[in-house]
Formats: sequence, C-alpha cells, structure tokens
Amino acid sequence: MISVKLAIIAVAAYFLGCFQPGSILCLRLFGGNIKTCGRTQRGYEAFVRNYGVKGCLAQFGPDVLKIILTVLMGGWILNDPIDIVEVGRGMALFGLLLGTIFPCTRRFVGGRGVIEFLLGMIVVNSSAGILSLFVFLVVTYFSKYTTWGIVGALFGGFLGIALFGDNPSSVILAAFCGVLVLFRHINHILRIFNHKEQKLSKERDVSYKFDEDFKY
Repeated sequence: MISVKLAIIAVAAYFLGCFQPGSILCLRLFGGNIKTCGRTQRGYEAFVRNYGVKGCLAQFGPDVLKIILTVLMGGWILNDPIDIVEVGRGMALFGLLLGTIFPCTRRFVGGRGVIEFLLGMIVVNSSAGILSLFVFLVVTYFSKYTTWGIVGALFGGFLGIALFGDNPSSVILAAFCGVLVLFRHINHILRIFNHKEQKLSKERDVSYKFDEDFKY
C-alpha cells in the first residue's frame, strides 16, 4: 500500500512540476514573464524594472505556493505511520523536480530547479532546508556563481537530512533529488571551467537607458 501511495505522489508531483502557474498568470496579466526577459541577472533586473512588485508577485507567488502545497501533499497522502511523512514529502519533491527539469509539456526541456529544491527542502525538513539555504547563500556570495551555490546547497541538504531526518529513506530521496539537480547543472559547471558563465555582479545593468524609446 505504501508503494502505491509513493507512486501516486511521484506521478502527481511530476505533472504539477510541468505546470508553471506563475509564468502563465504573468503572461496573461502583463503580456510578458521571466522567460521573455531571460533567466539571467540582467533578465531579472529587466523583469523587475518592467513589471514591478505586482509582476514579481504574479510571477513567483503562484509558483511558491505550488511548491509548498505539492511537497505538503506528499506528507498528507503518506501520513501513516507518522515517521514516514517526511518520506512522502521527499518523494513529492523528487517528482516536482523531475517535472520542473524535464517537463513533458515542453519537450522535456525545463528549468534548473533551484527555487524548487531550496524551498522544497525547507518543507520536507526545516532544519535540513535552512542549512541548505544557508550554504547556498554563503557559497553564492563568495563565488559569485549561483551554480556553485546550488552545488553547495545540494550537499548541505543531503548532510542536513542525514543529521536531522526522521527516516533513513529520506536520505536516499535527498540523494536522488541532489543528483537530478546536479545533472541539470553540468553544462553550467562546464561553462564556469571554460570561463563562459556570467558571474553575479553588484553593478546594475543600465544599458536600457541607451534605447531609443527610453524616457527619463
């Protein structure tokens, strides 16, 4: 019975991962979303500049809610005995990441799963998730690469689950989630070694001010 529930959780979470409510809502309301601006530092700056706080809420609010509810759903379905609730949440996170990174709705080419992993880990196990987020912020700050940040977060999350997890199976699921996200970042890691990956910068992009249609 538990295996059936785990299968249901994985399938449901996968299809929820394929669905991006934030991008759809933002496109409907404002005629654009983060994809049209580009998922780079300049792209995020352009998105905030063009759509403001309302655009950010429309873009990220529904996605954050989806991540939280999807992972919680795993615990709701697999809630007996109580010590396997974390396993249900972990399976939901794995399915969610699989759908985000390899969505069947977009020819199996999706996002990097950074927000999904960081936020999902907090829902699965708050201690492990906070450790993972802390490592991500520290490594990203000093390396200036979000790719190294997420690699550090993967190890931080795995270590956190191993230390604070309620069930040994959670460690295995955390490892699967980590391998999945790491696989998605292989090209970005190679780009860093080839000096082709863009670093984060404190300097804001002002090139848009040279556009002909820009008004001061």
